[in-house]
Amino acid sequence: MKHLRGLGPTPGRPSQWPAIVFITGSLLMPGNINQVRLAGIVLLAVACFGPRLLRLPISPEGTVAVLGLSALLIAGVIVRGLIEPQYFTIREPGEITRWVPLLVIIVLGKEVIALRWSGLVTAALVVTGLDVAASLAQLTTGDAFKPFWLLFNSPIHYSLSLGVSSRTLAFSVSPGEHGSLLVAMSIILLTAFVFQPRPLYLIGILAAIGDLATTQSQTGILALAVVVGTVGAIIILRRPAARATRWAITQVAVIAVVAAAPVAWLIRTRLRYLDSLFEQGTSRHSYQGRLDKWATVLETFQSRGHYLVFGGGKFIYGYYGTAMDSDLLYMLTIYGLPVLALSLLVLAVFLLMPLFVERVQPRHVALAAMASSALVESWANQFITDIRLVTLMAVVALTFDDPTPALRRSAGSARGRAGSAADVSPAPPPKVPPAAPGRAALLS
Repeated sequence: MKHLRGLGPTPGRPSQWPAIVFITGSLLMPGNINQVRLAGIVLLAVACFGPRLLRLPISPEGTVAVLGLSALLIAGVIVRGLIEPQYFTIREPGEITRWVPLLVIIVLGKEVIALRWSGLVTAALVVTGLDVAASLAQLTTGDAFKPFWLLFNSPIHYSLSLGVSSRTLAFSVSPGEHGSLLVAMSIILLTAFVFQPRPLYLIGILAAIGDLATTQSQTGILALAVVVGTVGAIIILRRPAARATRWAITQVAVIAVVAAAPVAWLIRTRLRYLDSLFEQGTSRHSYQGRLDKWATVLETFQSRGHYLVFGGGKFIYGYYGTAMDSDLLYMLTIYGLPVLALSLLVLAVFLLMPLFVERVQPRHVALAAMASSALVESWANQFITDIRLVTLMAVVALTFDDPTPALRRSAGSARGRAGSAADVSPAPPPKVPPAAPGRAALLS
């Protein structure tokens, strides 16, 4: 209860509940029709944060970034239309609307969103709990609620992935998308547990990983393994000395060892689709089909030199323009190399940030882990083009730090790699700018 009370308005800080509602609603937004999901997320942002815009300014830095990114995307559409008008359809300008929710969040900025790390963790717990309940319902109730699930799930995946292979979908379009969402929730909860070992966070981690197993997503499981390695590497490199952090790491290691045997048994006996993936590996027919698809797309992409800079758009690739099964290939062939390079640069900054900041806060670790997950999942699945996840990543980047323990460089060395081990000490409370006229009502 004390934790929940801290989410409400406090002196100098607005309530976190609008941001929590936005995160929960956007991650669970029906996505069977992509444009409906996009519009729903934008309308939810307006409903949650609109009243604050009457009193608080938007982010000037975010506005500049959004204008620059929008200009880059629109320029690509215009150039493609001028060079090859025969391939230009309404789908081309419509494609770039997928980024509108992300751009809206960037423009709003930290002051309007007003989310702290504790609120982000609360949202992750809520989403994980609802998702686990949905997965259990799909596995136990058959087609009793089929009309409801088809608001969220692709009809093909509902019939084949869930109906034939028992791969859960919950509130996602496909098992792969479902797995990506659960990896993101695992990242937030694992990071929270490392910094503050609480039983509730541990329960959330186990629930998210168990739910991930029911998706039988090989890419998701691989991404989770990379995430654990990323978090572990950050902790080792920053050498925390706090007992609480060491105890959290020990608990996670023990749980991983103890759970290995029952998880292996579950995969061998119940999750046959996932078991077949591990047995056949890259020789599996579905993966070979992806390789053939990628080869066809690349052949078309290489046929015209200007595609490297401006991309080829969606229409030129036919059916494959909407089903490439690789975000990296999608960003390169649809938008061009500059947009792909910009995306990878952002991920690289997030991935390396914990190595260079003076005080490593939970959001730094979460962003690095999400970046490592994005690189894995974008190879043979999606992350960059999943607007729910990139919007969540932007929210994490804009989150205020709580006064919780933080990994800090050693005082014995200017670069933190010599001298005594790094210590863990409370972070100072975030600075609150003086209230402008009209803000008092919001902060009360």
